[in-house]
Amino acid sequence: MRDQHCGGGLFIETEVKSLNELISIVQSKDQTMSVFGFSQEKLKEFAWELAGLGIDRIVPIGQALTFNSVWDGYDLMTYFTKEVYVLK
Repeated sequence: MRDQHCGGGLFIETEVKSLNELISIVQSKDQTMSVFGFSQEKLKEFAWELAGLGIDRIVPIGQALTFNSVWDGYDLMTYFTKEVYVLK
């Protein structure tokens, strides 16, 4: 099923009792995960366990399109600004 998912605004929905159940199905193309019912500490532990394998944002249900200066794992202010370095 995951191989046939084209993206384009579609989403995958599942219900789990433990976030660790998701680790084996997360893919690098997975960007935003909307959640309900997990503490911030559990979500941070989950993100740590993923070790960069996927999921760039974890947000409450209803906040998936809320804009932030960090988007899809990139700090936009870093990427959209120019730094001029002057060597003494």
